[in-house]
Amino acid sequence: MILTGEGEPLLHPRIFDLIRIARESGLRSMMFTNGTLLDHERCRLLVESGLTLLKVSLWAGSPETFHQNYPGTDPAHFQTVVDGVVRLIEIRRGLGKKTPAVLVRHVVNHSNVGGLASFIDLAAGTGSDGIELSALRVFMQGSAEYALLPPELDQVRKLLPSTAKQLNARGIRHNIPELLFRYKIGPAVWEKMPCYVGWYHSHVGVDGEVLPCCTCARPMGSLRESRFPAIWNNAAYRAFRKQTGTREGLAAANETCHCQYCSYVGNNHRVHRILRWLSPFPAGVPRHPSPH
Repeated sequence: MILTGEGEPLLHPRIFDLIRIARESGLRSMMFTNGTLLDHERCRLLVESGLTLLKVSLWAGSPETFHQNYPGTDPAHFQTVVDGVVRLIEIRRGLGKKTPAVLVRHVVNHSNVGGLASFIDLAAGTGSDGIELSALRVFMQGSAEYALLPPELDQVRKLLPSTAKQLNARGIRHNIPELLFRYKIGPAVWEKMPCYVGWYHSHVGVDGEVLPCCTCARPMGSLRESRFPAIWNNAAYRAFRKQTGTREGLAAANETCHCQYCSYVGNNHRVHRILRWLSPFPAGVPRHPSPH
């Protein structure tokens, strides 16, 4: 169960109940947070609730870069986030727990590409369990200005292999092979392979609306009207799965789905390596490197 999107999850009045219910149901739970609310009490509750993984979003390695990536936000929030990560690690250690694992997440973009090394040093200094680098997906209003320029993208692709070696030597967990694969596939992922997200994932909004994923606004049903198994097997979901199995269908789906640099491309490729033998779509999909 992934707790993310539509605002900051730690603002939800029953967030720790949701995590507890997931644990008691035998589910692993992961949360995305902007890190500004990681005070002592919330950190303690996150550790005690049984959260499996916490991803803290931080698009900067310095206060200056933070200001560029979060315009209109109090620059003091940068240190608030860093202190919160350190605090959570210390509380976890003090309680003798191994979870939640903590990853500091960094979306590489035009405003922070020159500070990648400083971000890695910062994240390592917090004592977190690793870092997660992500490609920028241009679909939110105003996000286009943060897109990497072609020379910057080339620079990042050349830099990442040596960065991975440095992180491996320091014993820091990372996802650089996955990011390199996403860059290799390119932004127009719908031209390279089918989308299988409709078979293994759903996004449920706080209003109960069920969507295929967090960047696809195509409604599959509502939990206010039907139970999830009925939605999962309904006509809308079946039509979505059929449509996203073809190149033409995926191109048409872009009217309601923002698939650029899809964050599910690694999962989709793992499925496609098997199912591609059942369908000719497509030829020449790049090989996915093995994860560390």
